[in-house]
Amino acid sequence: MRGVLVAIFVGRSCNTDVRPQLHARLGEILYVSIASSSDEAAILKNLSESMRRFCRSIELCNDYLRGYYGLKLTTKRLLEVLQKSSKSVTSSSENELPPPTVATVQRLHELATSKLAEAIRRNTAGEKGWDGYDEAEIIAARALLDRDTKDIER
Repeated sequence: MRGVLVAIFVGRSCNTDVRPQLHARLGEILYVSIASSSDEAAILKNLSESMRRFCRSIELCNDYLRGYYGLKLTTKRLLEVLQKSSKSVTSSSENELPPPTVATVQRLHELATSKLAEAIRRNTAGEKGWDGYDEAEIIAARALLDRDTKDIER
């Protein structure tokens, strides 16, 4: 599956707090689980929950690159699903959260793109406080942004 998280990001200032890592890992599991599903409702539910988990990881650690990476992947796929869905999208039971709106997902996608670009730019420039990322993390984030840019150019 294209876009699977290839690098395990530790995050520069979140090394001692495992909560962001746990939420990001849950987000990854939910994201990967959509590959084995053909049920549109299940895909929408898992993508929505995956997006929420990545958001929570970022909420717990504002500069968590792994969270932004996953949020960008998830929101891009969720936008495709939401825009393709012709029927009214609602939660299937009263205990489930409804799926996010297209506008909300679009804003989160833009935020993830902007934060990834900022981290890459500042790390590459050698700015103080932005040097804690592993080189593999920066390479993976740059590749994700480059792939998204190529998709837009077509």
